Amino acid sequence: MDFYKRKELKRKSTEACRYFGSKHGCRSGEACRFSHVSPTHHLWKRRWTPRLSNRGNFKLLSLNLLAKSLVTTDHYRYCLDYISWEYRQKLIINHVKEVNCDLLCFQEVDQDDFDGEFTKALQHQGFIGAYKKRTGDKCDGCAVYFKQSRFKLIGRPIEIEFKRPGDPLLDRDNVAIALVLQDIDASVNILVASTHILFNPKRGDVKLPQTN
Repeated sequence: MDFYKRKELKRKSTEACRYFGSKHGCRSGEACRFSHVSPTHHLWKRRWTPRLSNRGNFKLLSLNLLAKSLVTTDHYRYCLDYISWEYRQKLIINHVKEVNCDLLCFQEVDQDDFDGEFTKALQHQGFIGAYKKRTGDKCDGCAVYFKQSRFKLIGRPIEIEFKRPGDPLLDRDNVAIALVLQDIDASVNILVASTHILFNPKRGDVKLPQTN
């Protein structure tokens, strides 16, 4: 790492410790008393928990796909060559294959893509999917896919609508889809859900009841 990169890292570390210092008493620029190492350790270093057994472990991938019905030239005019669904769909399918997941939770999936080539491509990888479209006139929704070789669907998919007529806080078209799956390897049942709550960071008053 060259001198300027080290200097920038030190500056960011100092700023970070100014914020977190009030929480655990360390001063900016000195060794962090909280972690007993550098000021950035408790922010950037991961602490892994070792697995006790491989039994029951699975891999889940969650992605917001940015539905093509939500793409506007005003927001993405500088990357139109890369924002097309035809281009991104291939990348997503290849990424799913590379990471070799057991479960997929997707948000912003257009109805016609779930019913079309996108799901067919995932079926070739051994996935089965369930879908819930947003209420109102929206074209996109949420989806959950699972590997047939690993999981078995118990009952029917659970479709959840957050919109409540007459409630000013719950007047949005957000939804969720949930599946109860039997893990064939571990002989246990799990609940897997995919949802896309309101994105507005200033509307915690709406987000909270949506997740209640």
